[in-house]
Amino acid sequence: MITNFSLFSYDRFLYIMTFRSFDENDCLLSFEILNLVLTNNMDFSSKLNDFFSCWNAHSEGDEWNPAFYGQYIQTHPEKHFFENLKEKCNVPINEAILNTYYGNLMLRCLPVLGFLNSRYIELKSQSNSADNLLDQLNHLYKFHNNPISYVYNTFMYYNNKFQSNNTMGIDMVNRSKKKRLFFILTAQQSVQFSPLFSNYLSQVNIQDLNNPDISIRIDYNYYYGLIQRLNPSCHMLYETLCELISLELFSADPATFTQNVSTNIITMFFIGKFNDPQYHIDDKEFDYWLNAAGNILVFNI
Repeated sequence: MITNFSLFSYDRFLYIMTFRSFDENDCLLSFEILNLVLTNNMDFSSKLNDFFSCWNAHSEGDEWNPAFYGQYIQTHPEKHFFENLKEKCNVPINEAILNTYYGNLMLRCLPVLGFLNSRYIELKSQSNSADNLLDQLNHLYKFHNNPISYVYNTFMYYNNKFQSNNTMGIDMVNRSKKKRLFFILTAQQSVQFSPLFSNYLSQVNIQDLNNPDISIRIDYNYYYGLIQRLNPSCHMLYETLCELISLELFSADPATFTQNVSTNIITMFFIGKFNDPQYHIDDKEFDYWLNAAGNILVFNI
């Protein structure tokens, strides 16, 4: 009924169900309904897949490319309730109906996904329906304006909030939730992870994430190359911070690894200064390196 007669547009339905209630059971029910209506819906899946295939060529260009919108809307016209009522039930409609020319259903779903991911993180129990739904919808973050800032700010907000309020009973340390938030970044072609970390990610695909051993091969050479590339650009700083946060997911002891990051960065400076010429930092550039490391340490990585 919802999809056949367009009682609600998909983005409006997603919005209504996301803000339906803060009760745990109601939230789980909302995910079940959304998964049923969206994930198993051929119409929505077709629009989503065609959007990805058509939009990739335009994602770096003009967002309002008339040729692209004309092609996409002609293939997937966005019809509303009265139009479907007229076509399927032969009900006469006297009012003029304005066609949608520059609206994009997929991009309108994107702002709601931030709230949907927050609901998912705040769930106290595991939900397969929520996992399936977000596995499909989170690909839309490829077209997010600030995906790196979003992932970093969301992760740090919940991490700090849950650490200071243990009575909430929410397990933010749950790896599946952190990984789902992090892998939003993997769809971003503009994100430039360090070569060593990119190599780690390629190995993750063939390893059991429940028993990771990637972090044991991280040495001072990694931190040296990571800080070396930093510049005043906030974009690069956030990429570096997200990368360091993500390394925790691939370590056997996440808590210990996170505590050791700051210690290892500081130790690398002393080793390069007094012991190992491999990590030597030129005196003329030392202030820049120190500033880059300070930016990382300030964010409590």
